[in-house]
Amino acid sequence: WPVSWFMRTEYERLMQYEQEIESLFQSHYIISEQDKAQMSTSQEMKVIPNGVGLNFFDAKQQSKTIDILFSGNMSYRPNVESARYLVKEVMPLVWKTEPNTNVTIAGATPNATVLGLKSEKVTITGWVDDISAIFQQSRLFVAPMLINSGMQNKILEAMASKVPVITTSLANNAIGASKNDAILLGDTTEEIAQHIIQLLHNSNECERLSQAGYDFVKKAYSWKGAAEMLQADIEQDACRHLSVLLY
Repeated sequence: WPVSWFMRTEYERLMQYEQEIESLFQSHYIISEQDKAQMSTSQEMKVIPNGVGLNFFDAKQQSKTIDILFSGNMSYRPNVESARYLVKEVMPLVWKTEPNTNVTIAGATPNATVLGLKSEKVTITGWVDDISAIFQQSRLFVAPMLINSGMQNKILEAMASKVPVITTSLANNAIGASKNDAILLGDTTEEIAQHIIQLLHNSNECERLSQAGYDFVKKAYSWKGAAEMLQADIEQDACRHLSVLLY
């Protein structure tokens, strides 16, 4: 209180808005099955996923100066909570055996909690002009998402950059990458830390995971594929409406 009251009020207003706005459109789209399940609308909603710019994130030969990367808008609560959890809960377990491992938290508008994570081993970048360069300098991407926050584009970007990804099942629900093939999942502090330690010592597994992740996003999350799905649906709707008019 009073934040809980405010959030409840906003939630109820949003539910009402979703129900009112749907009647203004003939077709409805959303980016993941997970998000679709949480919507309050009653009409049919089709899933067309986000894409990722493979050319923009194309991996280039750069020295890997960042051991562990996490990125995002660093004033957004799910990202703030994940950054805090990574540095305060996961990394102490990693540092017990890998004391020289460094962490970079990259992203705009870091709040006081995120800024407070800065140390000799933790870099807070703030706004980054070219996020692709940060990915290309990173050995691992770790996104221990604790709050259900929908499609994680940051994970798609890491995969497109051929950076091995460690995340939670919660974050992967919307993405649908194959566990232990294209992505590593950890749902406890110990599991995430163990994945990090293992990958830091296994370059072959890093390379395999990097390629599998890249192949996955190329197949499932290209902008070309998303555009083709949308175009096909629009053309189908147009043909259906034309048939009704002709009838």
